[in-house]
This record gives sequence, C-alpha cells and structure tokens, in this order.
Amino acid sequence: MAGLFEQAELLLAGIQKDAASLTLVDAERLLSLLRSSVSSAGTIRNSHIPIHQFPDEILALIFGHVPSIKLDAHTDDQNWNWSLVVLDELVPITLVCRRWHDVAISRSRLWTIINVFREFSPKHEVYLRRAGTAPLICRLFLIQDDERSTLDFLGAYHEQIRELQLLVPFVWDGEVSALLRFPMPSLEQVRLQQVMREYGLDRRSVFNRQLLFDGCTPRLRKLAIYNISDFPANRFEQLTDLDLRPSMGQWIEHTAFLAFLSRCPMLQHLAVRYLHFGPTASEVLRQQLPHLRTLIIWHAETVLACHHLLSSILLPLDVSVAVTFPPLRDVAEVTNLHGSTMGLCKGVTRVSVVFDDRDRIVTVVAMGMALAHVQFSLQDVPQGPSDWATVVSWLSPHGYSVTELWLSFRSHFPLVASYSPDTVAAILERFPSVTSLTVHIDDSARCTSPGGNDCWLRTAGLFDIPSRVSHLRLCLSHDIAPSPGLAAMDVIKSRAQKGNRLTSLILDLPSVGLVCSTVTSLRGMADVVEIRQSWGCSWMEAPEVYRDPPHKLWPEWTEVFFWD
Repeated sequence: MAGLFEQAELLLAGIQKDAASLTLVDAERLLSLLRSSVSSAGTIRNSHIPIHQFPDEILALIFGHVPSIKLDAHTDDQNWNWSLVVLDELVPITLVCRRWHDVAISRSRLWTIINVFREFSPKHEVYLRRAGTAPLICRLFLIQDDERSTLDFLGAYHEQIRELQLLVPFVWDGEVSALLRFPMPSLEQVRLQQVMREYGLDRRSVFNRQLLFDGCTPRLRKLAIYNISDFPANRFEQLTDLDLRPSMGQWIEHTAFLAFLSRCPMLQHLAVRYLHFGPTASEVLRQQLPHLRTLIIWHAETVLACHHLLSSILLPLDVSVAVTFPPLRDVAEVTNLHGSTMGLCKGVTRVSVVFDDRDRIVTVVAMGMALAHVQFSLQDVPQGPSDWATVVSWLSPHGYSVTELWLSFRSHFPLVASYSPDTVAAILERFPSVTSLTVHIDDSARCTSPGGNDCWLRTAGLFDIPSRVSHLRLCLSHDIAPSPGLAAMDVIKSRAQKGNRLTSLILDLPSVGLVCSTVTSLRGMADVVEIRQSWGCSWMEAPEVYRDPPHKLWPEWTEVFFWD
C-alpha cells in the first residue's frame, strides 16, 4: 500500500505544478490510484489539486467517476482537496460554477445512469433529458406497485437501454408481461429479480416467460434471472453469461431447462444457484454447450440434483466446474459423488467440490479429476475423526495427483482439541505427492495465557514435515515466538540443519495482538521467509479456483452479483 501512496503523491505533485497540461492518461491513472489509496487510508498527504485549472476534457472525466470521487467544499489557496466531501450525484456539480455547469451539461454520457429506488422523480426526467439519445444504464428497484410508471419509462426508452437491472414486487403478474414486449436492440446486460411486496402477502410467481424478451434483443450478452419460475422463450444468439436462481422452494423443470440452454448456442459461463430439479427429472440426451468455459453449481439441493445437471450437459474440454453443497446430513454422502457423478467430469480441467458444514467438516475441495489441491477443515467435535477419515478414503484413489493441501483446525471448546500431529501425519500419508502445505490452527478458545503456553503447538508439538514438502504456511491465531526452544520451530530448524530446508515459509498471524516473531528470528529455516499479519484463511481464498476465480459469476458470501 505504501507504493500506492508514493505513486499518488508523485503524480499529484506533478499535477500541482502544471494542472493545465494534465493528460487523459494521467488523469485516469490518478483516479485509479486515489480510489485504491483513499479506500484503504481515507486520505492522501498533499492531495490539494487545482481542479479549476483542468481542461474541460479532464473535468468531464472526473465528473464521470461520481459518486466515487470525494471533493472538499473548502478551498486553500484556490486548491481543492479530494478527500472530504462525497458528491453522490451529478446535479450538485452543475451548481458549483458556470464552467462546471457547462462542462457537465454538454457531456450527455454523464447522465446515462438512471437509478430509481421506489419511484420515479423529477430528477430522473432531468437525467433523461440531458442524456439525449446516448445508451442508458438503468437500475430500477421497485418495492411497491409502480408498474404503470415503469411501463411508461420502458415504453419510451426501450431502444436506448444498454444495461438493465429490474427488481420488481410480486404483484406484477402475467397480464403485465403482455405490455413489456418491446424490441430492445441496444440491450447487452439484464438482471431481473422478483421480491415480495413491501406490504401484503402476495407471493405469486410473476415473471412470465416472455417478460421483456418477446421483442428483439440481438445484442444481449449477459442475463441473470433470480426467483424464476420459468424461462424466456427467445433464442439468444449472442448470450455468453447466464446466472439462474429459482424461486424459494421452486423446482426447475428439467426439459424446460435443457430447452432454454439449447436456445443459447454461444453460452460460455453458466451459474445455477440453489438447484433443485423436479421429481420428473430423468436421463435425457445431453445438451451440447461447445463454448462453455465455466460451470458453477452454487448450493445444489442434493448430490442427486448435481448429478442431474451434470448428466444434462455434455461438457467440453478445458472447462472449470465449481460445485458447492449445503451441510451434509451424513458425511457418508460424500461417497455418492464418486463414480457416475464425478465421472461426468472426466474431460474437465479442474473441479472443486465444497461441503459447507459448520459442525463437522467445514470444507473439502478437490481440484480437477487429476486432483491438484485438497482442503480439509476439522473442528473439535466427537464425530471429527470419523468424518475426515471417510473423506480421505474417498479422495485416496486420486492421492498421488494432489500437490497442494490445506488443513484447518478450529477450537470452540477449551477442553477439546481437534489438532494433533497424528491427524496431520495420517492425512499426509494418503497424499504422497504433496509439495505445498498450509496448516490453519485456531485455538484461541483454548489458549488463554498471554504467551500462548497452553496452545496446541506447545502442548502437542508440530507435525513431522515430510521432505517432499517444500512450501509451508502456518496460519496461527496467536504468535508463538516468545519461547526458547519451541518444539514447533525446532522441527523446521532441525530439517534445515540437515540440508533440506524449506523453499518458502510463511507465518500468518492476526492483524491485532502482540507479534514477536521476526524474519530475522526465522532466518535459515527456509530460502524465503515471510511474516504476514492478515490472518483469516477462509476456504474462499484457499484453492486456485477462488484465488483466481474462473469467472466473475462466482458468488461472494453476500451473493450479490455485479457485472463490470
């Protein structure tokens, strides 16, 4: 982060000397640096900028970044400070001075983002008038019965809309959809979502399959439909990204789903969330998706539902598949994935399977049929040992292909320990090709002394590190440095003294609390030693499919998707 500050300050210094010569390239770079730096620190030293000297093009560029820009309402020697006042819309900009007014009004592209919450207002009419014929980005969030004004807006501007987010209440029913069959020749991205009415108990499913799509949408590339009960009947020749989420408790009709996929011949990225096929789902001729690059099955209702989807699609080579399941009722269900279901992914580049269970195994991730990565999270519950043993047995046939392994041990009860060197050794034994090992130990509930004298690594010792492991990362809930001759470090030091030191050693600690470990104190244990204070190794950061997501459709925990 210090590097960002320095770059921003140097660029600002140059601008302050000669603001009139600022180029568009430098302005874009400045905005990027300010966004990154200010979002982390809140301000930048010496950030006074003579905005009044900027050329018109630069002013327009700055206005185009509202509402992300912060400007100071007070001046110092006629300079502006970017860090204090938030301009959350464009209208106040036009009131600063005549020049700002003229620059803002003359750039129609600045007025093309239409955000409507609850209802339309005179402000939206101003934006639409100033946008002229430029393509529109419309986000309509309607919680009450406002379909009339919305229909009027869509009817008047349907040919200009390039991106559309439409959140509507359940009261919109089938007869409304008959009025929404507008041609939308400029439409490229759509996100449709149904919500309950703010008042009333109308829970009817409302989106008719022809809603918005009976007209022509030749340029549509990205489509997200949430709380769906049916699928659009159109053929989307250019659609590449598709994100589907059924209504709560709603089944997806198997044949209708496949028919819809057949009408999306260029599909590259498919996300299906909370998948639950109806009871009539059966084996059918598999739908070919030759351009598919990413398949995300987010919280499949059951292993069987996952199997139905995988058996419905003929996966091409070089495709990433990510699957998450809700908590398992019985960890033995893991074995249901072996055989026919996983066999459907034989040509897949990588596969991740996640079991989200807060009481037992939190996570198991298997990367690819030729597995490259496995992650376990074990908690201090009586069923723990049998759980991980079952999963290890399931993965053992692929054990020789595993090169990266994550193990996580957590303590919720002071008198119960999930970590033991024997557990780690038993797991490592089943994966003889592992070269990179991360061990996450959270014993904060158990370790009560300031010096950590009763922590797991002191009482149980560090596991033996096989010679094949060259990269080790220890993620600990507290520092373990204040310890002459701590056994955990002695194991690593002894290995180095025998001429087989680690290639890299990372000690990851919490961002708060006493940290006594230093790179100097660990020197000689590995070729590269690093101490971080960013502890919090969640499963979302662990395997490559999360560190470098295959596609931005991959959900965050908030489950809010935004497209660039």
